[in-house]
Amino acid sequence: MTLLKALRDEGIEKIVIMPDSLISKCIDPYQPEKQEIDCIQVLNESEAVCICSGLNLTGICSVCVMENSGIRSACDIISRFELAHGIHNIFILTNRGEVGEENWWGIYHNEVTDEILKTLQIKTILVKTMNEFQRAIHNSIKTFKTEQASVAILLEYSFFKEI
Repeated sequence: MTLLKALRDEGIEKIVIMPDSLISKCIDPYQPEKQEIDCIQVLNESEAVCICSGLNLTGICSVCVMENSGIRSACDIISRFELAHGIHNIFILTNRGEVGEENWWGIYHNEVTDEILKTLQIKTILVKTMNEFQRAIHNSIKTFKTEQASVAILLEYSFFKEI
């Protein structure tokens, strides 16, 4: 089972992605012919949230993929959509900054992730394995379809060791 297959099996039609080196092991937006789902690559995280929100509002089930620092970068647009207008999304986030981070610039990213997600009222699931991801995406879609909350699936480093 791959991440893309798990998403496709759950009815995800589009991925809006701000790629990073971890998620690129699973989703390579530079090779669209190899994708099982349409990928839309963006220039920044706020753009990803806007496009994903628009797709979801039109009935095209999509997910927004970025590293956890992207939530911080997109706080303004997420707070307007999520809190002010009730426009929700499913986020798949690489959990940069946990123990094992290999990049100096990523060390402190996860220090604020939990608090930002709580403040934005985004429900969170930590995922360490592909089996956990399959359950997480299934349950995230259920919650998302209530039209009451966004969900963030945080992919831990152990998830990428399986790939």
